[in-house]
Amino acid sequence: MERDPASSDRRRFLVQCCQTASTALFPAALRGLAFPPANAFAGGNAVSPGSEFHLHPHYRAQLPLEATLVKTQSGRDRFVTEKYQDQIARILADWGASLRQSPQKTDAIEAVLTEDFSGFSPQAMESRQVRSGPGVEIRQCKPQTFA
Repeated sequence: MERDPASSDRRRFLVQCCQTASTALFPAALRGLAFPPANAFAGGNAVSPGSEFHLHPHYRAQLPLEATLVKTQSGRDRFVTEKYQDQIARILADWGASLRQSPQKTDAIEAVLTEDFSGFSPQAMESRQVRSGPGVEIRQCKPQTFA
């Protein structure tokens, strides 16, 4: 079977067109870079010592505002409650760490609560229905108190 000389020319033409198109789409910022030859990584001394490849990246400059934002503390602006939120978050994190170690270890909780603390259980001790309607039921609950 004979090859058509026109088909090999066509194939060569298409390969050259694709190579040209790919270089046209290559970013302009990278066109001037000199890449090391393929045999530079083969392990031999094929590359002379003076022809090293260096890449110098350019990073985005830090804005002056970014340094200021790092130094800001919560509560120093008109949102004063942010300071209390940070304090409560630290306390709850301590509680969580203590309880994850051992559920019986309540030292972190006792350190924050006062001696005369009284609270109630979210489970109602007594519950009675006050009013009922279509889709609505109203109940009065008496919580269980602890002293």
